[in-house]
Amino acid sequence: MFERLLGALLCRAEDRAATGEAACDALEQRCMLAVSVVTPIPNLLLAQGSQPSVINLVGRYDNPDLNGTIVRFNTSMGSFNAVLYDQLSPGALRTTPATVANFLRYINEERYNGTIIHRSLPGFVVQGGGFTVPTANDQSPTPVPAFTSVVNEPGNSNVRGTLAMAKLPNNPNSATNQWFVNVGNNSANLDGQNGGFTVFGRVIGNGMQVVDAIAGLPVFNASTHYNNSTFSDLPLRNFTQTPVKPENFVSMTISAIPEMSFSVTSSNTDLVGATIEGGNLRLNVSETLGGVATVTVRATSADGSFVDNSFAVRIVRPPSVAAVSTSPEPVGRNSRLEFVATGVETPDAKVRRAEFFLDTNGDGQFDPLTDRRIANTSSLKNGEMKASFTTRGLPIGESRVFMVVTDVLGQTSNVVSTTFTVVNAAPTVKSVKASTKIVKNVGDIVNLSVNGAKDVDGRIERVQYFLDVGGEEGGPNGVLDEGDRLIGEVTTSRGGFRLPFSTEGLAPGETRIFARVIDSDGAVSQAVTHVFRINSPPVLSGFTIAPIEGAKHLSFLLTAVSGGDLDGTVRKLEFWLDRDGNGLIDRRADRSLGSGKLGPDGYTLTLRASRLAVGENQIIARAVDNNGGFSEVRLAVVTV
Repeated sequence: MFERLLGALLCRAEDRAATGEAACDALEQRCMLAVSVVTPIPNLLLAQGSQPSVINLVGRYDNPDLNGTIVRFNTSMGSFNAVLYDQLSPGALRTTPATVANFLRYINEERYNGTIIHRSLPGFVVQGGGFTVPTANDQSPTPVPAFTSVVNEPGNSNVRGTLAMAKLPNNPNSATNQWFVNVGNNSANLDGQNGGFTVFGRVIGNGMQVVDAIAGLPVFNASTHYNNSTFSDLPLRNFTQTPVKPENFVSMTISAIPEMSFSVTSSNTDLVGATIEGGNLRLNVSETLGGVATVTVRATSADGSFVDNSFAVRIVRPPSVAAVSTSPEPVGRNSRLEFVATGVETPDAKVRRAEFFLDTNGDGQFDPLTDRRIANTSSLKNGEMKASFTTRGLPIGESRVFMVVTDVLGQTSNVVSTTFTVVNAAPTVKSVKASTKIVKNVGDIVNLSVNGAKDVDGRIERVQYFLDVGGEEGGPNGVLDEGDRLIGEVTTSRGGFRLPFSTEGLAPGETRIFARVIDSDGAVSQAVTHVFRINSPPVLSGFTIAPIEGAKHLSFLLTAVSGGDLDGTVRKLEFWLDRDGNGLIDRRADRSLGSGKLGPDGYTLTLRASRLAVGENQIIARAVDNNGGFSEVRLAVVTV
């Protein structure tokens, strides 16, 4: 049998009367506080025809006597409210967090909806939470599904008007869904019985009038009728004889409610209409009238106490502005931009300032919390207000600026806006140069670099180098165009954006290069150009050795014939012993034999056979011109 008992010491009212105890003890005296205004609503100045003002009322008012969660018992006998002890509250020595959480869980899952008062002990308690009202005549009330029992939290006294949990005898931690209201002062027997009954809240305001009315209903022993001893003290309404109808029960729904409820009045509803929407006050302003209205907000706490908060609402005409413009247009980066607002009027108060905001998120809508203020001024002359701003840091392209005027009363004008365009200044470069004026030999590396590369409103991102290889007619034309070849890009400024460039594959003669710089926004400078010359190598037309074989004590005559130099003179003829036999001059492996002496037959050098190894020896000859250029080598073999 599902049954929650108050315990063996829960005497009936008639038993208490027999022992001489009062059937209903007086409410324990307690200093009751009232609602106070924590944050009053100040007097308001609102612009004529402005959007409705919404003021959050939550937290502006407080009743120090009600610190915990408030719940409403909406019964068929009327409603009463109670404060729960999830916070310290007047009349509570301790909080009961586990019990309150358990009680609120039943509320939140709507298990207390349609429940009944199933026990009434006049002068003692009324008890509910365990059963729901039946849906048909003489049908037995249905048990409320219970959660796991909650730990006992004694310590608060079971005085009149307090809310406590029922539990099984000799089991302090057995409370689940059933609760009771102490109609009398039951502290003497309930505070210590069965581990002490957990008081987790108290009825507030005039709620005990409803509880007393319930306690005053006739009580019937319906144990036999329902075959359940739980209903031995069942209060019923308007009941004389069977059947027992659903409407005879004291039914209820329990819900959590805010501590405060609000109402509002306005002394001039045509000027200022005031309504309450949830926890907000909404003020609707006339579009045509001006003047002052008194608005009064009444904050009523769950115990019925209240406080009035009155404030004045003055409706004034706001300032206005016709337009805003910018100059110059377009404007460069890191430049000064001037804003000019025209047609500025402040009919009811002097101007305080004009503010200019950048449309930071680019949505085209003015949002003072998001958009960045970039300029302001307080000077108004002939209906104009001017301010200036540097475009440093702004993105390239179109931006929007909003402008609003505020008067000394704090009223703001309509918002006007305009767009302006920020253009990027192209980077510049003074010159490009090569590390040498004359390249000795085709294939040598030339280091290219630029001088004077800068960007006045950003940074240089990279330098590009091009080779003048051909225009529309197929040959170098001295102009950077699509036909020229990109030979490299440099992104670091070290060494003047230096680029090592190989001349491999180029023809002797003048070579033109171009350079241009590109900034971080993609702007490109004008191209600069430089010309260097690739040396034409000398010509070696012949090389002989006589004799081609000889003993160690003999000598050999080396003879090389020069074919001249197209762009200079032949400076010398070199002879090398090709030690590694690869046919190339390698200063680390090969050995210089010396330079030839110019004679009638060419450049000659006498070579003693003793300087050579026994066997075949490969000799290399090459011409060197006045620019350090080398001819192609020629080879000859001599045998010692």
